[in-house]
Amino acid sequence: MAVISQSTKRSNFQLFSNTTFFVKFTFWIACIVYGFLCLIPTAYLQSGLFNWWDKAQHVFAFFCLSNLGLLGYQKAVGRLAIGLLLYGGFIEILQWLTGWRSGELADWIANGVGVFIGSALMNRFIQKDQRS
Repeated sequence: MAVISQSTKRSNFQLFSNTTFFVKFTFWIACIVYGFLCLIPTAYLQSGLFNWWDKAQHVFAFFCLSNLGLLGYQKAVGRLAIGLLLYGGFIEILQWLTGWRSGELADWIANGVGVFIGSALMNRFIQKDQRS
């Protein structure tokens, strides 16, 4: 019976290891895709001084990126949050430099709001799960 138990523990560990790799891989692919989508030229951008829908999209995107990132890097809450904030700022700078997109401080702040909310919720979920 102990042999079956050892085998089960190994297979569970292998499954967790594969899942963690998949989540980390998905996180990095999502970051690349988001960066690409933010930098492609768009001729039909909605204009306006302050577009709430655009800000909501930034919050949602970075909420999702922070949640996905924390699923893969559970022990790196602070580093992940800082990294995503830097990434969001870098994208805004690149948009400003392109000439066909506009980098905005308000977009970067919206990214930060998404990172803060996503990191706080996911970190709370992770801590609750680890206590169980």
